[in-house]
Amino acid sequence: MAILDAFSLFSGSYASGALTGQTVTGTNTTVNGTNVYDTQAGLTLNTGGQNVDLGKGQEFDVEFDITTAFVGATSVEFQIVNADDNALATNATTLASTGAVVLAQLTAGTRISVAVPKADPRTVRRYVGVRYVIVGTGTAGAVTAGFTTLASDLPQPTYKSGFAVL
Repeated sequence: MAILDAFSLFSGSYASGALTGQTVTGTNTTVNGTNVYDTQAGLTLNTGGQNVDLGKGQEFDVEFDITTAFVGATSVEFQIVNADDNALATNATTLASTGAVVLAQLTAGTRISVAVPKADPRTVRRYVGVRYVIVGTGTAGAVTAGFTTLASDLPQPTYKSGFAVL
């Protein structure tokens, strides 16, 4: 079971208990996700420009869920990127990628999970987001994407025998 946080969505939106996918279409183009994660948002301490450690020194996953099947494109590549600006254009680097995923694999209900290797926080740029690289002419397709973790990856507490956990 995956745990997904509405505040960590890169693509799509969450309202009234429902996730809605971001439409990803175009011809031989790159489409940015609807949201970016600002690693310095809300910091009140002087961090000397150092970004927050994504994943706290651990790998983390970005989960892409196809909510509407892709139509027309030859392939779509799903990328996790970071950059110096929230448009993901200045000094952009790819943290992880699926490589080209062919159209036949991009049906509604498909889940693609991409592991992002742990990175030195001094090398991660301020903004993190996702990009979709469309090859061909994509006329339909929608995706939700966000940071995720598996419940099985979380630390499991141990208790002394004879005690009940309520």
